[in-house]
Amino acid sequence: MGSLKAEVRVDLAIGDLWKIVGDYGNPNDWSPYVDSAEIISDVSSGAGAVRTCVIPGFGDVEERITDWQEGVGFSFDVKASGPVETARSTVTLRASGAATTVVYEIEFKLRDGLTTEEQTGAEGYFQMVLKESLLGLKHFAETGQKIGNVLPDGLDTSAVVVIAA
Repeated sequence: MGSLKAEVRVDLAIGDLWKIVGDYGNPNDWSPYVDSAEIISDVSSGAGAVRTCVIPGFGDVEERITDWQEGVGFSFDVKASGPVETARSTVTLRASGAATTVVYEIEFKLRDGLTTEEQTGAEGYFQMVLKESLLGLKHFAETGQKIGNVLPDGLDTSAVVVIAA
């Protein structure tokens, strides 16, 4: 089982940032790794909400919220796809004065039988998703500009700190 954890400080109050992060149906506003998302469950947020994200290179990926703490964060499980057997992501917000610290964690198990090169590639992909998604979230939250598939030039990549790998 692999795990990654990173954080970023966003210059937005926790309640305002929660409006963005807690909008489970629109991660494509800030993540360069999500082309589109659609809620496919009867509920649009909270435990049990399910979305399908179109992710380049993976196609449609189903994600189900397993834990939800209103205004604080949530965890979601990702249905097996590509080299991934299981994955669980957790996003947590912590007030930090007038700003908010976002902690994003990914735990994953890769399928058996992958070559060392495939394992390394998948782990590198997860690390890139973690870092660039947090950069995209920071940019969108602070400017209101949606990300699309490519992060804008000139973002301060040192703003995201990988705290475990």
